Amino acid sequence: MPETYYYLKTVGGPEVTGKNLESLWELTHIVRGARVSLDPEPLIARLAEDAVYESQDVMDPLSGKSEIAEYLRKRFE
Repeated sequence: MPETYYYLKTVGGPEVTGKNLESLWELTHIVRGARVSLDPEPLIARLAEDAVYESQDVMDPLSGKSEIAEYLRKRFE
């Protein structure tokens, strides 16, 4: 039986400017640097204590800085 797929469209949000744009670029470079060097520590250092991490690679959301840090350290090994 064939599956049916529906395209629901993509809706853009408001333009990111000013301090928010600077922060977004800073974090983008931190993520890139962590991936290139395989060192998640700069990224982990910026996580909020109550952060939640969701991705296609985890079945259930990870809650809290320590749980996310543990996952990232194992993944980057």
